[in-house]
Amino acid sequence: RMRRANGDHVWVHAEGIALLGAEGRTLRFICSFIDISDAKLLESQMTDQVNQKRLAEQVLSIERDRLQLLIRTTKAGFSDWDATTETMTYSDRYLEMIGYPPGTDTSGWPTVFMFMHDDDRERARAQFREMAAFTGKPGDTIPAPPMVGRLRRADGSYLWVHAEGVSQIGDDGCTRRIITSYLDITVFREQQELLATERRRLDLVVRGSRVGIVDWEGATHETYYSPRFREIRGYAPDTDT
Repeated sequence: RMRRANGDHVWVHAEGIALLGAEGRTLRFICSFIDISDAKLLESQMTDQVNQKRLAEQVLSIERDRLQLLIRTTKAGFSDWDATTETMTYSDRYLEMIGYPPGTDTSGWPTVFMFMHDDDRERARAQFREMAAFTGKPGDTIPAPPMVGRLRRADGSYLWVHAEGVSQIGDDGCTRRIITSYLDITVFREQQELLATERRRLDLVVRGSRVGIVDWEGATHETYYSPRFREIRGYAPDTDT
């Protein structure tokens, strides 16, 4: 920070270059200064948002640890696929998440993949096929890697979900059931996007700031202060230095 004429301080980003003579002595020293006060303010705001993001990550981690075969109906929705009948059922919480009232008749619904965003559908379908092909000992439950994707709501909008599935192995050693839990992480994703936007804004502020220059002449020990540097310090551009 540098002290301005009025006693306040201004945040600056400084870079210097030393020009050496034949004898290795410094002949000249040029230093540039950029007023980054606005950038520092944004950085402070961004830090607060990072803390909020960390808190959201902690909450998400707690929820992930609680995901087991039995899904919490308070925050998680789930789908349940029966390999014998090849039918899919949905919990009331899942219906609520995508904008349908509890008890909605889903017997005529298309596959769950038709509710997924185009960019997520094939990835989810491929993982589901892998889970359906799991084999093991009767009674085993085999978890699949978690996924993050988008589900289409009844009104056409999308929500972000964190999905985790487990395959239950039947008496024949093959998958007889796939249960998938869904946590609504839309707010968490929005916080991530906001943080990314603030970072881009900070870069623009720094790049768009005008540069102040200090040029020190080693031979004469004279120092030149550019008009912008004088403004940064709180002086008139033509102040006699």
